[in-house]
Amino acid sequence: ENAMLASDGTIFISSCDPYGARMGSGGGTIAAMAEADEVYSQLMAVPPHRCNGDGITINEQYKEQMTGGPPTVLICHAGGESSRCPTQITLGKAWTSLPVIQRELSCANGANVSKTGIVTDVSNPTSLLISALSEIFVGVPKGSVVVAASDVLLSFHSSSTSKTIDFQNIAGDEEGLKKVFGLAVPAPLETAKNHGVFVLEKSPSTSESKNWGIQYTSKVLQKPPVNEMKAIKNPPCVFHHFAKTQEYESDANNSEDLMAWIDTGVVTFLPHAAKVLRESALIQLRCCTSRGLEDMYSERNNFVELGIEKRQKVSHLESHEQTVSGQSLGEFAQTATLKIDLYSDMLQAMQTGSTSLNHFDSSLRRYLEKRCVDDASENKAQWQWLFSEFSKLKLFTCAIPTGSFFHLGTTWELADFLTIGASHFEEVPEIALRNDTSSHKQRMRSFGNSIGLVRRSGTFISGFPTETSRYSTALNSVLVSKSTGSAIGEGSVIEHSFMNCPNSTIEIGERCLLSGIRMNFNGCSSIHIPSGLCLQMLPLKKSNGKKKSYICICLGVDDPIKDVPVKTIFGMDFQCVLQRSGLTESDIWDEIIPSSRRMLWNAKIHPILHHSSSKGDGSHVDLTYLNWIHELYTQNDIDLKSSSGLKHWKSLRKLSISEIRENVDASAEALHRRSIPSGKFVESRLSEISEILMNRKHEPCNFDFVFDLVSSSSSENMSSISRPLVSQSLKTLDSVAFKAIKEKSYDIAGRVFMTMSLMLSDLAQSVPTIICIDKKQSNKNELLKLSSDINMESFDLSTLELIVSVRKKVLISYNAQSIFCFCKVLEKASSAMTK
Repeated sequence: ENAMLASDGTIFISSCDPYGARMGSGGGTIAAMAEADEVYSQLMAVPPHRCNGDGITINEQYKEQMTGGPPTVLICHAGGESSRCPTQITLGKAWTSLPVIQRELSCANGANVSKTGIVTDVSNPTSLLISALSEIFVGVPKGSVVVAASDVLLSFHSSSTSKTIDFQNIAGDEEGLKKVFGLAVPAPLETAKNHGVFVLEKSPSTSESKNWGIQYTSKVLQKPPVNEMKAIKNPPCVFHHFAKTQEYESDANNSEDLMAWIDTGVVTFLPHAAKVLRESALIQLRCCTSRGLEDMYSERNNFVELGIEKRQKVSHLESHEQTVSGQSLGEFAQTATLKIDLYSDMLQAMQTGSTSLNHFDSSLRRYLEKRCVDDASENKAQWQWLFSEFSKLKLFTCAIPTGSFFHLGTTWELADFLTIGASHFEEVPEIALRNDTSSHKQRMRSFGNSIGLVRRSGTFISGFPTETSRYSTALNSVLVSKSTGSAIGEGSVIEHSFMNCPNSTIEIGERCLLSGIRMNFNGCSSIHIPSGLCLQMLPLKKSNGKKKSYICICLGVDDPIKDVPVKTIFGMDFQCVLQRSGLTESDIWDEIIPSSRRMLWNAKIHPILHHSSSKGDGSHVDLTYLNWIHELYTQNDIDLKSSSGLKHWKSLRKLSISEIRENVDASAEALHRRSIPSGKFVESRLSEISEILMNRKHEPCNFDFVFDLVSSSSSENMSSISRPLVSQSLKTLDSVAFKAIKEKSYDIAGRVFMTMSLMLSDLAQSVPTIICIDKKQSNKNELLKLSSDINMESFDLSTLELIVSVRKKVLISYNAQSIFCFCKVLEKASSAMTK
């Protein structure tokens, strides 16, 4: 039930560490690989063109590809519990939402054609990682195991390169197939100090035309201090990265531009090395696999029968909380498994240029000292076996000079990346960047450009001025307000939110992060989100048939979640908030939590809110408790102890972030994200505009949702992304004009032409700096000649068709000057209709 066979023969499996045991990245790798091999062998046993019990069909050609040894496996670890980036705590950092460009291949009569279209989509690190690795691992030997961490973002190509890893010298080489290699990319020392670092004998050059090679690793460092990296010589650990090898500028004399080869988390076990992993799952490290734990549990409970009967008894025991031995299978797994880290346990045991088998005994002793309490340690034999077997493997490195790495570990890192990374090389207000070093900003832009990051995807925004909102990022959201006071601040991020409040003021400050906000409200209200605030709404699991309830996470974007003592809360000084609100630490933490462990991670400050609805006003969740936090920002000298918002907040039941994961309904949140109807709002607005025009209503024909998309797009992709929506809007106006002229309702046609003129001129005028000027733009004289051919005296449907034809030529290049010229033609047509 957790496996899927794709059309190209790839098997996708969604899994987790068996029975809730925490096995680490190394133990989890063994567990995942064992499960992949088991599913693979089960599929191999299914006759061609027949379905197994799960409805998976095996095609003959894929059956042929599967034969001949174990499969090639890609394991994508989902990362930790996202404690420092709580907005991703429900679905995990591996599924962080990222608005990106994707190319679609057009089809005609069922056959692929060469024409491609550019669309935006909400992707995630896991999908991007699989795509990126698939491109560079072409030709990887069958039976290899590739392990990656999907809570990071990787890009391997610059705009001018499309290389792959060189496996040609490995195929058929017995020694080559025993290799294990890590994937490395250059990273600043300030980034490298928080990750693994490879020291290489020779740094590869981007000027080489051949594919990326694999070389023996001199040394591996784990989270080394900057001074330690700088001190390593012969071979050196650090190097300068010059502009000719990257898309961003670099100063060789600037210490900020010193680089090191950072471990991307991608580790490849070539077939013979992968055999060591597979053998360990069968005997010595079977405690890390589902089947192994079941067998060990059965043996402990004296169930020694073989085959299905034994496994049926395990299943029976699992369904009971306790067995005759006093432990359930889940409880047994917690103590029986071995927590192994892929990087600090497995890779550290392997040979590098700085280690030698001549000193095996001393190396083994140091290795065991770090992992075993004493010689009587229960797991000593397993650790000893692991070191003995893995020390026979040599660790190599594939260094990719054009690659780049981003780790979205905290809320502020995510918010900055989504705004700055999508800006490419345009001017962006400084408010949008916490780390304002020039090189950091350039790397972020370059990386965002490499993965096609954009500021809008699946979004409908209406009623917000584009002057500041164009520098915000919005994805999979609807925001509607007709109030003149509504605004979205620079550098803010809005995701998976439905805020349809036409009669309310929605004011979102600068550099905010809003996620999952639900408001469908026709009444009058005001919502003020202070600058730098992170606000997320998540559905809670239902209990006893109670009405819908939500947890509302509220923190400062820059608040450190696990720092002790707490320095900031809601983005403000913690002690100052306590003083002005009259709150004490007992209002925030349970008494059983000692002062030395009090942090925002376990602070009960996030209220549970209930879904409410009133006849005629729609439905929403009451967020008025936020008023007291807004007052903290806007009323600096006022005592807030009597604030109604604070009283409301204190009256609500609250949870800490550490409690949220177990209480949130992740399935309901995933369903909410899939059901946000941004496309329907576009259709509804265009239908509303048609009705206003055809029925001669004295209401504005507002196309601000079009301007929002265009103004938020970068010059590199603006015309490609916005053209479909612009075209859809113009076709709506064309349809009204054709109908009006047919019915001789010339006043309506005149209003259509004027509306179209205003829309196009606003489009060109409001965003002049990002209008793409095509090198083959239409000649202005040619446009004027075409315009003069329009006979306004005998205006009919053919004249309208000519106007549409001229407009298409004008919009090919999105050239502002041509658009302004064409608007004069539309004004001329509008005047003729009025006469």
